[in-house]
Amino acid sequence: MEDGGPVFRPPEGIEHRTALIALLDRAGGAWSLVSDCRALFTPFAQVPERPPAAPGLHVEGVLVATRGTALDNDTTVKLEDLLDGVAVRLDGTPSTALTGKPVLTLTLDLPWPLFPADRKSGGLPAKSTAVLGTQPLDLAGTVSVEDRELLWRPPAEEEVRAGVESMLEAANKLVHRVRCRLTVHGRSVMDAEDPRRVLNGLALSRVRADEGIDVVFPTVDDVRGADFTMWFWVAVPDLDGRFDASFFDRHVFV
Repeated sequence: MEDGGPVFRPPEGIEHRTALIALLDRAGGAWSLVSDCRALFTPFAQVPERPPAAPGLHVEGVLVATRGTALDNDTTVKLEDLLDGVAVRLDGTPSTALTGKPVLTLTLDLPWPLFPADRKSGGLPAKSTAVLGTQPLDLAGTVSVEDRELLWRPPAEEEVRAGVESMLEAANKLVHRVRCRLTVHGRSVMDAEDPRRVLNGLALSRVRADEGIDVVFPTVDDVRGADFTMWFWVAVPDLDGRFDASFFDRHVFV
């Protein structure tokens, strides 16, 4: 009470909520359902079990194809070895239907600007050696299946090999090595016997004693159909006859 009169107070007790569950219609004294507004779902106790997923394929290693030696992440390889082919070894046999499909790609990250015309468009002096970034170049190549390996090889034409070498020679005037990224497209790589078994390409990493970054094999099952990715460095030997030991890496040729 206030000044002898009642004082407004908010309601006390249980708060009630309402929700629309149905629309009804009444005609001729009878009710009929127009619409059921409930969000119905199957009780958890009645949800059917999903069949277990087929175990995935895994990457066991990457090799310099002609030498059969390991090509490790964050190491340096000679151009001539790269252009002889790269093999990705799996723990199962991939489908031969992958032959000729771009499921394994190699990409050079060339420094940019690379040529005088590029420097001009970037507003740099013609003789500038400044590097503003990189430009990806997917290397031409074909993929084949050999036993448990996906094998990438460039075209056999000598002009292709000479063209890549020319690009890298121009790049090496700006940087001492060029990064190459290898990618296997996980969802597209399936087992020869069971197409549900796709590549689980997620690779964990660790630091080596030389402070390089390794990828750990085999790849793991955390992400079904994950791509496998790694990188390494490509260098071109000097053509004037000088020897530069930086073109070799003990992790590649052991």
